[in-house]
Amino acid sequence: MDQKSFEQFETLCNAVFGNLGTGNTLEAREMLESICLHPSFVEKAESLCLVGFSCRTVFDNSKNIYALHCAGTSLIKLMTDYWNNYDNDQKLRIRFVSSLVSRLGDFILQYLIKNGSELPPHITTTLCTLICRITSLSWMTDTRQRNILELMLQYTKSRDNCIIALTILEELVAQMVPKSTTIHPPLPPETSNTQQNKAAIQFRDSNLLNVALLALNMLRDTFQADDATVGSAQLRNDLYDKSLKLLNRCFSYDCRASKIEDGLESHPTLGIPSDWLNRFLSSENLNLLFSMWGCGGWMMDSYERAEAPITTEIVEAVLWMICCSRTDLFSSSLETDVFSTLLQHLLNVLNSGHGLDDSDTVHAFCQLLDRFKVGVVM
Repeated sequence: MDQKSFEQFETLCNAVFGNLGTGNTLEAREMLESICLHPSFVEKAESLCLVGFSCRTVFDNSKNIYALHCAGTSLIKLMTDYWNNYDNDQKLRIRFVSSLVSRLGDFILQYLIKNGSELPPHITTTLCTLICRITSLSWMTDTRQRNILELMLQYTKSRDNCIIALTILEELVAQMVPKSTTIHPPLPPETSNTQQNKAAIQFRDSNLLNVALLALNMLRDTFQADDATVGSAQLRNDLYDKSLKLLNRCFSYDCRASKIEDGLESHPTLGIPSDWLNRFLSSENLNLLFSMWGCGGWMMDSYERAEAPITTEIVEAVLWMICCSRTDLFSSSLETDVFSTLLQHLLNVLNSGHGLDDSDTVHAFCQLLDRFKVGVVM
């Protein structure tokens, strides 16, 4: 993309997305689509590389949020719509944008890590989706994609990059579930179910537990860290939010590698491996979650109380823990005080009333009480 084409691209993006300029918006949209999404660009893998190169030029040189948004969403659509048109060799080749050394996913990740704090949230979300779409689609054909988890673990150790790393991991877990209704844009209907199921199972067996444990450890570290270590109250709140969302995403993962048809039950019986239960449903973890809420009964004066939507996410995490399949929640195989610990925390919430002024939290809490009652009856 030369300088003239680059300036034209930004002008068209301003006209279409920013409603700037005096030209015909419909005409500008058609011109923009002819640049980014025309079928002639994707008849061959080499052509998609050319589009990727053009988008890289945008990321390298543009500060225009409309141009960045258009470049990101165009790449997501191209990768999603035309992935099944390529054989394995071509799928490996379209990872490269400017040379056989620089891969599109790696470039976008580095761009996001470098500029993430300066980007608007919707641009960050778009780029996270692009990274995870490339990774999930090529999970079985290019094993190099699987090192993304190690990279994210490194980034979570950096205060500046931790939020982005958690966001990418949450999106990746969502992308790995076949026929997931939570990802946007959705995978094309012709995407191979067999291939996606294999990827989902491989991801579950090799990575899902580690991702869930990372989220739980991030919650614990954030809760125990002082303000100077965390940096700010807002960052602490954001870390709670992202870590809880990631944890709940892992808990709700369809480990049977098929879409759950759960009828009326909002939190269906999970198919996660049985050894997960002892790792997550413990008095220590219950104390952590409810102390974050501010109703833990210990160290409450030292920490600010969580507000919605974090209170909702806390309840949902506990609810997922006690919805594990075919398990007596209060059997001798668990810690003997899990039952009494959970009961005490539920009573603390009811007595304090904190968080129960939010309708979503109340709804989730009622589900938790109902599930707890079922566990007692069992």
